[in-house]
Amino acid sequence: MKFDLILFQEYLQLKQLSKKTIKEYTAYALRFQTIGAFNSMSISRFLTEKINQNNVGRSFILTLKKFLLYYKDELKLTDEEFKGIAQAEVPPISGRKRTKIIVPLTSQEVELLEKTLETEELKLMLLICYNAGLRIQELLSIKISSFNWEKIKQNPSEMGEVVVFGKGGKERIALIPSWLILRIKEFIKTNAGKYKPDSLLFNRSREFFEKAMLQAGIKSGITRRNNEGKLIESTRTNPHRLRHSYAGNLLRKGVDLRYIKEAMGHSSINSTQIYTQIDKEELKEKLQEVNEKT
Repeated sequence: MKFDLILFQEYLQLKQLSKKTIKEYTAYALRFQTIGAFNSMSISRFLTEKINQNNVGRSFILTLKKFLLYYKDELKLTDEEFKGIAQAEVPPISGRKRTKIIVPLTSQEVELLEKTLETEELKLMLLICYNAGLRIQELLSIKISSFNWEKIKQNPSEMGEVVVFGKGGKERIALIPSWLILRIKEFIKTNAGKYKPDSLLFNRSREFFEKAMLQAGIKSGITRRNNEGKLIESTRTNPHRLRHSYAGNLLRKGVDLRYIKEAMGHSSINSTQIYTQIDKEELKEKLQEVNEKT
């Protein structure tokens, strides 16, 4: 089935999907166009291909159906085509795959990673993610003008505010400790020549930071290898683990889930509840304490 890919991409942007998702859906659309008309049979053929057998593929089909129905007139669909699309059955999207427990980093491990990282830029990227619970796309969206500098100047001892953009370009305000704000200010002052108000604080790629984090984890001994020389996934250091550690540490300090939800920028408390998972080793320690006392 041939349809306007540009119009499809505009529709995806209208839905405020991320650039990554738009890129993935465009690739799926190119593959789907080789199959034929949009109906239950073509959907089945599309989803039986191994490369499309995932929740993203099913989500794409559902989105494509909504797009075709929404732009009926622009796509010049006949009544028969429209009816076929409307009646086409889209397989339900299954729930999220069960995720592995991510072991939070301790404050001592974060200090070790900071010492291992070679530049102040990388150290600040680490500390901001860990102390503000930012997603990596939120971290990389920070501009010099994103900070509320006037408010920070008036109340230097209070937590600083910074505007960040996360999933689907969603805007939120993240809070950064005052001591870290001072380091950020010094970093900007030291590199004043390369910055303008709308300049990115960290003009780096996602891959750059992820690679630096992994190397620091290996070098510091936090990320370990098994007997076969492969990295042990539960010990891998990455930006997402920093964010997870931030939430885990707040929870251990007794912060209410409602406040953690706001700090993390979650739209639902259900997303926050994944951080209530207790690490197995921590559980063993607690049970050992009980057994010793009894």
